[in-house]
Amino acid sequence: MPTGPLRTGTVIVTLLGLLVSCAAPSKTASPTTATMATPSSTPRSAGLAVDSNPGGSPLMLAWQTSGAPGHPMQDPIHLAADPGGNIYVGSATLTGRVQVFDPNGQFLMAWGANGSGDGEFSFPLGIGIDANGNVFVADFDKVLVDKFDATGKFLISWPTEPPIGPAGVAVDGQGNVYVVNHRTHHHQVQKFDGNGKLLAQWGANGSGDGQIGAGASSGPEDLAVDQYGNVYVADRVNDRIEKFDTNGTFLATIGTQGSAGLGRLSGPGDVTVDGHGNIYVLDANGLQKFDSSGAFVTAWSRTGPLQDAGEVMADTRGNLYVNTDKILEKFTQSSS
Repeated sequence: MPTGPLRTGTVIVTLLGLLVSCAAPSKTASPTTATMATPSSTPRSAGLAVDSNPGGSPLMLAWQTSGAPGHPMQDPIHLAADPGGNIYVGSATLTGRVQVFDPNGQFLMAWGANGSGDGEFSFPLGIGIDANGNVFVADFDKVLVDKFDATGKFLISWPTEPPIGPAGVAVDGQGNVYVVNHRTHHHQVQKFDGNGKLLAQWGANGSGDGQIGAGASSGPEDLAVDQYGNVYVADRVNDRIEKFDTNGTFLATIGTQGSAGLGRLSGPGDVTVDGHGNIYVLDANGLQKFDSSGAFVTAWSRTGPLQDAGEVMADTRGNLYVNTDKILEKFTQSSS
């Protein structure tokens, strides 16, 4: 969960000079790749449960891992799953790596490096994956979206327009890439095709329907897309989730604004949607679940293995993946 402009444990970003011009063309593929295979790790499974409130299914801890020898978790940020169910974890440290785990928590590989060149990272925040396994990483400092293949080979990059700080990334079933901008005064969602062509953009500072953030306050950090292409934005400043259609038309607000409690959101920083359309929101008080219509279902408090939850991602079956500063966890539900 974020505190201030970015979540606790993340290096605090100062809004320094932008590294990329708005007019900069997309960069083409580098002939090299930063992929490196390493021995798998053995995840730990504690079998712990986090009870829901009110009734509903508890979350059962299936496994947790801190990475493989030589590749420890270091300030993991947003999560994404590929078509095979493998989990990709971005790292917001100077190592600038993406780590990949299989659905059982076994470490598969890590790739990426810190730097300013093609396919290198300065401050990666968002990560998304399309149906072909291509990986899209939003770099807040470089103000770029980088595209890689499933092995970590750099393909292309493009700037957000105008060049402002990209944070969360989500990809729909047609391969369109949605990016939410976090930098102050430019709280927008931008929609690109898979090659960086801008298709749509929407949002403006404010607290009205369809507006995101407020004034000079730090903006949203995450968004999600459901199976129908609807887009969900975690509006942390206004204590709500906003739902848009694929072209940016405002549809609904999820969660009651302004205070903590069941169905009420307090600084939501992360949102995800499972294959049934259920919506999960991580805020200051814990993890809450809403159904596809936006009605509150249940909540899990920040206790036990959820105590230090930073981000959450749901897979198509309703399994939940949560990261802390150093650990990746998988939870199952008895129903979704």
